[in-house]
Amino acid sequence: MIAMPISFTSDVDPVTLVAVLTALVTVIRFWLSASHMAEDARKEAEACMKCAKDAHHIHAREVMQAERLVSREVLREVENRLAESIERLGDRLDSLFREVVTLRRDRV
Repeated sequence: MIAMPISFTSDVDPVTLVAVLTALVTVIRFWLSASHMAEDARKEAEACMKCAKDAHHIHAREVMQAERLVSREVLREVENRLAESIERLGDRLDSLFREVVTLRRDRV
C-alpha cells in the first residue's frame, strides 16, 4: 500500500467556516443557557431557604401559642375547680354557722 502525502492549505472553505461558526455559536448559547439556569436555580434555592426559615419561625410561634393556650385552658380548669371548692366551702361554713346559731338559741 502506498501512503499518500497529506497537505494542509491555508484556504478557508466557506462550508468549513459556516460549520465552525455554527459550532461556536452553539457552544456560546449552551454556556449562556447553563449559566442562566444555574442562576435561576441559585435564586430558587435561596427563596426555598428563606421560606424554610420563615416556616420554622411560624412553627415555633404556633407551638408557643399552643403552649400558652394549653396553659390558659389548664388555668381556667384550675380556676373553675377552685371556684367550685370555694363555693362548697362557703356552703359548709354557712351550714356550720346556722348550726352554731341554732345551738346558741337553744341554750338561751
